[in-house]
This record gives sequence, structure tokens and C-alpha cells, in this order.
Amino acid sequence: MIINNISLPGNTNIFKQLLFKCIVSLPVLLLMTSCGSGSIKENNGGTLADIDISGEKLEIRTQLSGKKTKKEVLEAYRNYVKTAPDSDLSRQQALSRLASLELELINDKQAKENPELVAENNDNTALANTITLLETTLRDYPEAKGNDQVLYQLAQAYDRSDRYEDSVVVMERLASDYPKSEHYAEAQFRVAETYFARGDYIIAEDAYTEVIFAIKNDLFYEKALFKRGWTRYKQNFYEEAIDDFYDAIIEHNFANYDDLSRSEKSQYDEYFRAIGLAFTYQYSEGVIRDYFANKDTQKYLYETYSVVSDLYLKQERYSDAAKILQQFTQYHKNSEKTILADLKVIEAWRAGSFTSQLYDTIETFYQRYNPKAQYWNIENTASKKEKIDIELRKYIVQISSYFHSEYEKKGKTQNLETAERWYQRYLQHYSAYAKQDK
Repeated sequence: MIINNISLPGNTNIFKQLLFKCIVSLPVLLLMTSCGSGSIKENNGGTLADIDISGEKLEIRTQLSGKKTKKEVLEAYRNYVKTAPDSDLSRQQALSRLASLELELINDKQAKENPELVAENNDNTALANTITLLETTLRDYPEAKGNDQVLYQLAQAYDRSDRYEDSVVVMERLASDYPKSEHYAEAQFRVAETYFARGDYIIAEDAYTEVIFAIKNDLFYEKALFKRGWTRYKQNFYEEAIDDFYDAIIEHNFANYDDLSRSEKSQYDEYFRAIGLAFTYQYSEGVIRDYFANKDTQKYLYETYSVVSDLYLKQERYSDAAKILQQFTQYHKNSEKTILADLKVIEAWRAGSFTSQLYDTIETFYQRYNPKAQYWNIENTASKKEKIDIELRKYIVQISSYFHSEYEKKGKTQNLETAERWYQRYLQHYSAYAKQDK
């Protein structure tokens, strides 16, 4: 370009120097723009990859018409990186951009869209190229701005090359050197996951904690809470673990269980199973009541008792399964979930074949919830009453048949009287179903 022929007012020499610097810097600025945007930008038909080196000065070499293919862009960047001196300020950004382009070739979507590029970069060539480029960037420009992004890309490349240990080392470096990076939360989360898998729960807990308090942690906050809970569980800090599990549930803000999708139900069950396990390992009389006594909210109270009972059932601890729910009905008599707990108590005694406890519990259930009971004067939900009627009718048939059978076997008058009492109750409330129920 010719500057001397331009007519300039004022201090011509100074203005020429400034203008020359602007012209020389233009390709650098444009290249930086293309790096930041994640794609090659075009300017009047030319591309930023079309650059050549003349000493340490960059100049636009050609003005190509039409859009360049990704293959052409890659080649342009590769040639530029090969020829650019270390002192070239744009070389670091070009290395990073080229690494990004190489990584795109590994992506499944890119593979489908650009099969010719994939063929060119088979046998992990793209990954190897990417790693070399990124390692070169960090070696040649250790203090460059944006190296947190380079480290992030390098960790990804190592991970895809099955170099997991190297990937973790890089993520640790990113977290240590760039606490304000947009990748900080993810870096700490990946580090935490690795140490958790190794069984090093103390370091994992610290890393999850960093995620929880990090800025821009939206994608990892809930996961970090839940996983930190497990690190505490593994260290036998059960109450602290329960705190984290509940915080994860509250953060997720689940809808009504019946309205959840299959995957959401699975996640919900996983969260509450963790809570249940933590409570079962610190079992004592009233442990759940005591935990909630110090909390501002009683949300998920019944769900907690219920999941602990379910775990006891799986462990064939039938008595504990029934008793934990009886604690709920004892401590929370006015809860709308008490009736659900009473039903589950009956099923726990039945599962364990505790005959005496089973029929005593059914007797209590009848007194509380028979169709004429005072309970229904307060609780006037038709759907709930219909459900209880179905269950109660089933219980009455079973218990009257049982004592009738016992009388026929043993001839004890007490069994006959008990059977008769239950038959009378059935006829009082459900006579319309007598023929159906035989």
C-alpha cells in the first residue's frame, strides 16, 4: 500500500505513522474477531485465513471471492501457524482457533456434515493435531490472555484421547490459575468427579464446595450439591449429607410426583433414596423428627419417613419399616399424609407376616377411617374416601375370613366372635358388595 501519495493536513509525518500502524494492525484485529466468534468471518469477499508473513508485518495477501470451505480454512490456518514467527501477536490466537477447528472434526455432527474432512483426519489425527497445537500455545505463550480457554480445550482433547489423568491435571491447573474463568465451575466439578471416583472424598468435597460457591455455576450447582452430599455420606457425616441432598431437591423444584416424566421420577427417587440411606445409618428413636425440628421447612417430611420405611422393607427389617411410619403418625397426627402412613404400616406388618400386629393395626385403622368415623367430617375429599373404602373393604374381608378359618380349625369361641364382629362391620358399610366379595 502507498501512503506517501495521500494528501494529509496538519502534522503529516505523525498522521502517516498512525495510519500505517492502523493498516498493519487491521489483519490482527480481524483475526481476533474471527477467533472470538468461533468461525471465519469474511470481509468484502476475503477471509482472515488469507494472510502471509512479511517479516513481522501482516498484510492481506489476496481477496478471494465466494465462501471458503472448512477444509480451505483449516489449510489457511495451518499454513499461517507454520510460517508465523513466535513474536507474531496473532499466532497464539491462530493456534487456539486452529485447535478449535480440529476439535470440530471429532464431533459426530461435524463428522456427518463433513465426511471428506473426517477421512482426512482418521486414526485420531485430528486429536493429535489439536493436542500438539494447544500444548504449543501454552508453551510459547504461557502468560497470554485467554489461556484458560486453551487449557479447557486441552483438557477436552486429553479426555477424548483417553488420557484422563492428563485431563484432570490440566483442569486442576485451570481452576488454580484462573478462578475467574467462565470454565472455573466446570473445571472444579470435573476435578471433584475424578477424586470421588478414586475414593478421595475429602478432596472431592472441597472441589464440589468450590463449584457450589462459584460464579456462573448454574449448570453444575445442583449436581455439585448432590455429589457433595455423597462425599459427606462416605465420610459418615450423615446429617451434613442430608442437608446437601435436601438442598439439591429444593434447587431442582420437582413438580408433583405423578406429573413427572420417567426420567424426572428416576432422579427424584435417586435423591430420596440417598436421604433414606443417610437416615438408616444413624437410626435412633425420633431421628427424623429431631432433624426437621431444626429446619425452617417441613416440606418432604412424609416422603422422608416413607423412603426410610421402604429401605427397611428391602432389608427385610419389617418391624423397623412399620415403626418408623408409626412415628410419623404419632408426631404428625394432623398431617394429610397420616392416612398414607397408616396404610403403609399395614403393608409392612403383612410383608413380615406379623399376624398379631397386622390385625391390631387393621382394628385401629377401622376405628379411624371407617365410613362413619369422625375423620370424614373433617376430611371431606371424595377421592381419598373412595380409595380408603376400597382398602378397608379388602381388609375386612381378609380379617373376617382369617378368624372364621381359625375357628373352624381350633373351635375357639373367641375366633368365632371376632369373625362375626368383622362380618357385621362389612354388612354395615359394604353390604352392596356382599355377593361380589362372597
